[in-house]
Amino acid sequence: MERSFKYHRPHGIFGIGSEEPNALMQIGDGGGSEPNIRATQIDLFDGLVARSQNNWPSLRWDVAGVLSLLGRFLPAGFYYKTFIGRRVYGPAGGFAENIGIDLPGATNHAIKDGDQTARCLAPGEWLLVGERPDLGSQVENAGGTLSDLRHARVVFRMPANLGREVLAKGCPLDLRPEIFQPGRCAQSVLAGVAILVHHLPTGDDMDIYVARSYGRFIHDWLVDATSR
Repeated sequence: MERSFKYHRPHGIFGIGSEEPNALMQIGDGGGSEPNIRATQIDLFDGLVARSQNNWPSLRWDVAGVLSLLGRFLPAGFYYKTFIGRRVYGPAGGFAENIGIDLPGATNHAIKDGDQTARCLAPGEWLLVGERPDLGSQVENAGGTLSDLRHARVVFRMPANLGREVLAKGCPLDLRPEIFQPGRCAQSVLAGVAILVHHLPTGDDMDIYVARSYGRFIHDWLVDATSR
């Protein structure tokens, strides 16, 4: 279905629903194409251009597949980060203006607005990270809903170059710099656990969000992955 970012290992079907992590496609053509789009969440239409990611010249015969024979020797290089975030759902049309926050309109994009960073997870759904005491009432008045996640998520931050190398060992996202550019974010899985990856606007670091109940498991996985 696709190949992994670092070692170009073939990825097949993993799940049975729309959350399928390995059904990632490049949608569109030319400079306006979108990477890391789940095929299970795209409607078919005449003229749709979709292709598998991270392979050349073809998915079956990928010349970079020889990289899977290489060993991995990486030092540890990540740390925990305090998470203060809320998940916001809002209606179309004027919602961002009504709550006074600049929200990205495109899925898998993020915008920093003062002390707030908004990540668009899906149409009408955002993850907001940062303090803002009056946000709940503003979202409600604008016709949206808000869920407090500050005790439900753990965040790991690591240098972007190291993040690409480590995540390639267990995450199907295409994280090449020219594809997963600064300011982009995407939901996926790492070692079978749902995650959100955000390439920070500076381009220097990546944040990995995971449910707190899986925090220790992902921590141990990252330690192991950076030592191989």
